[in-house]
Formats: sequence, C-alpha cells, structure tokens
Amino acid sequence: SPGATLHISNSDDAANGTILLGNTSTGYYGVLKNEKTTTGKLDLDSVAAAGTAHGVTLSVDGTPKFTMDSSGNVGIGTAVPGYKLQIEGTSDVIAAVTSGDSSSASLYLGDSSVPARGRLTYDNTDDSLAIYANNNERMRITSAGLIGIGTAAPGTYTSIQSQLEVNTSGNTGVAINAGASNTGLLSFVHNDVFKYGIESNGSTGNLGFNVGGSLKMVIDSTGLIGIGTAAPSTALHVVGSITGEATGYNTLTRELSGTSGMGTVLELMYNCTGTPVDGRGVRLGMGSETDTTAATTACL
Repeated sequence: SPGATLHISNSDDAANGTILLGNTSTGYYGVLKNEKTTTGKLDLDSVAAAGTAHGVTLSVDGTPKFTMDSSGNVGIGTAVPGYKLQIEGTSDVIAAVTSGDSSSASLYLGDSSVPARGRLTYDNTDDSLAIYANNNERMRITSAGLIGIGTAAPGTYTSIQSQLEVNTSGNTGVAINAGASNTGLLSFVHNDVFKYGIESNGSTGNLGFNVGGSLKMVIDSTGLIGIGTAAPSTALHVVGSITGEATGYNTLTRELSGTSGMGTVLELMYNCTGTPVDGRGVRLGMGSETDTTAATTACL
C-alpha cells in the first residue's frame, strides 16, 4: 500500500529503511536511511567502500548552498568551510537569532561543561542587550542607549544624563591605555564638535587640559602646574593676568616652618589704609595672616 509516488518500506525491525546511491567504479556511495529505532531519525551520509568519511553538499541549480565536510565544518554559501560554522555571501551577510516578543534571543559562547559561560542576550521585554562573561552579566545597554558595567540598571543623576555607569561594591576605575609615546585622551564633544579634553602625554608624562583644541593647563611629570604655558618652571607658573575678587582682601601665603601665624608674604587688599574693606586700590604688605595693618611696601 504505497503512500507516495515512491514509497520504500522495511517491515524488518532489525533493519533500517535505506536508499543507497553508489558508483561501482570508485566504490563511493551516498546513503539516505531511516533509523530502525522508534525515534525515526533520518540520516544523510557519504562514505567510501572502505569506510572513509566524506562531506555532504546540498545544492540549488547546481550551486552548492550548504556543505558539511569530513571534519564536521559547516559552510553556508561556501563549499570549503574553514570553521565549525562559516557563512559567506557576495553582499551583506546577516545571521538572525529571533524569539518571541516576551522572550530573549541569545548567542552562547562557552565550553563543554558550561556552554553559556559567555553570551550575548537581547531581552525583547525591555529591548536591552546584555553581555555575559564567566556566566555572569558584566555589561548592559538599555533601550535608551545607557551603558552599565557592573549594573543591569544604569541610571541618570540630577539633570545630567549619564550614558556610562561603572558600578561595583569596591574600588572602581576606568582606564585609557595608550602607547608608551602616544597620547591618551578623554574628549567632551558637543554636536560633533570637540570642546574639551583631558589628555595624558606618554612622551612627556604631562597631564593636560584642552579647551577648544588648545592646551590651557598642564601638570607636568614633577607636579609643576602651568596655566597658559605647557612648560611650567615653578610650582605654579601662570602666563597672563590673575584676578582676585573678595569683599575684604585676598592673600597669597607661604607657610614658614616653626613660625605660627606669620605665613603671609603677599596681601592684595582693597583700600590702601586701615582695615581692609571694600574700596579702591591694592596694598602689598607682609605680616601675619591676621594682621590687618601690615607694613605697606607698595600701594597702587
């Protein structure tokens, strides 16, 4: 009682239902068989008479579309796969992993004991992408584009949008690793235009603060600070004017070891005489930090 145009059946439970395609001159043949077990597994095999393994190819209009070679490598779009799975095309190639609207789609990367030790998981419920390492989530990108490292829920703080949050219960750090003679740069860009940057110069060992493409302040490798100069020669080296504003007076002080209260070497004061109050003029004097009538050396 055939059920199809060609119906091959074997009533012997000890044997498989088999189609054998062979070549008598070479001894190679292909086998299509239905396993005798209750699972009804369908096998497609290619072997030689001596038992040598060969590959299997599925073609369309004479062009190979799917190949499994003798080593078990699988090729889609290539007849000579060099990896366990190799996909090739003459234009853009897309491999899709999809799931239901309320489910997750994942790509597992691991070993035989823990196949999901590393994985990429896209959660369709909240449209977030998670990256796992050592079987734990390490980074997540939310649907809003926020990036969390060490947190699955990167947030925003006050009115500032934090696109990247690094969160751990202990010490936390972010490293920018440049070449020994190169520059590491943290840039602040507005509307695709560079505005500010903090840069570390590997050649000089200097830390620089860049505004609009121009270096404005430098801390050199010895700790000297330069404002308006990239080569400070003193602890604080300023090129340009310094403005101080206060309701009383401003002081530049130098702590003298063992002399209590006598640290001020330069006072910039409003009012040239008497107690420093709001007024006009600047007095330069020397005295203690609490001395409001220090000896006047110059009054401008």
